[in-house]
Amino acid sequence: MKSRPLASHFDAPALNAPRQKKLMTPRTCFFVWYACSLILLGPLGFVVGPLGASYMTRRAERAFPKEAYAARERDLGFNVGQWWIMGLLTVLGGIGTLVLLQALPMLALVLWAQLANG
Repeated sequence: MKSRPLASHFDAPALNAPRQKKLMTPRTCFFVWYACSLILLGPLGFVVGPLGASYMTRRAERAFPKEAYAARERDLGFNVGQWWIMGLLTVLGGIGTLVLLQALPMLALVLWAQLANG
């Protein structure tokens, strides 16, 4: 069996062409930002997640307009697993928010007492 030279295995124009980036779909980008920010930042993730997702989506659209258009065309929405994860994280984040809101009056009272006596 004869072997071909290595150069004949590759297409010369394909090697020199810039490689197209496959961007995340906007909903996948939102899911990643939302989930990670809620896990890492707690209730603050309710604000940081959507803002970060929209910022990174706009940034990708400016840098790679054709790929961003292809990603939007590919977008089919959230899948069932993503809905379940976002639902659970939203419930847990809501509970964390309520806990923080309940602790704020006592925290303010303790700080006021410390500063008034100090």
